[in-house]
Amino acid sequence: MVNFTKGRAVERNSWIRYCVIQITEPSKVEHRQAARFQPAVSSGYTGTGWLYVNSVGMNAHVMFKALEEAKLNGCDGDWFFMGDDDTLFYQRGIETWLTQRKPQEKWLAAHGSLWDVKKTSESWFTGGSGVALTGSLTKVIRESLTHENVTRAVTQAFSWCNCFDVPFTRAIVASGGRLFHQPNMFLDSCLDCDSERRGVIDMPVVSCHAATMFRSHNPHAQNERGDELGESLRGQDYAQNAEVAAMTDPKARRSWFDAKCEKTR
Repeated sequence: MVNFTKGRAVERNSWIRYCVIQITEPSKVEHRQAARFQPAVSSGYTGTGWLYVNSVGMNAHVMFKALEEAKLNGCDGDWFFMGDDDTLFYQRGIETWLTQRKPQEKWLAAHGSLWDVKKTSESWFTGGSGVALTGSLTKVIRESLTHENVTRAVTQAFSWCNCFDVPFTRAIVASGGRLFHQPNMFLDSCLDCDSERRGVIDMPVVSCHAATMFRSHNPHAQNERGDELGESLRGQDYAQNAEVAAMTDPKARRSWFDAKCEKTR
């Protein structure tokens, strides 16, 4: 059996399949290529990737459209990972994480880093840090979009946030999905990869917000609230490493971040 992604065939020799979807804008397609997840095959896994180019601007259905397009183009699986075009996803981290969550494949479950753990249905849940969804949940979400209560929740969320993160979270909740707050696995900044800072031993990160790979600061990290539960170091403005700032090649910056997070064991 063969999976196809962006014109490239990937042999399916795995018992766990996963799809990584990243959302970009037309003006950033080339600039953010360094962060794009590439198809990956390893013992027990087949990972495919899809880059969704959002050419319609901000609207409530961006996440849903990205998911639909990815599936139509062969990016499918038991799990889906979604993030922005400056989200770095790590193959080893994803596969280690999925091995531990094999029993959840049939659950209606979503993992990520909630902006506000006390208001889960109103939180930004995707964005730069990324999110993981079971294939079972994505199927239910797609079907539930025809239900009036779900479409109403999505519309209401967009009316006050003017974003696509919160409407997607609302759809997960309204569809009966369960949210898991995992700030130590889905990081606000790649500069916080070190296991001694995360408090997680022998566990590589799944993904991280690579804002500082492309700009001098990650301004969003100041607003995160994961530290309310003492799960990670939050409430800080991440500044770009001086060594990274001197690099002119985006791919060289990607390699720097990969090496940093690959050191986590």
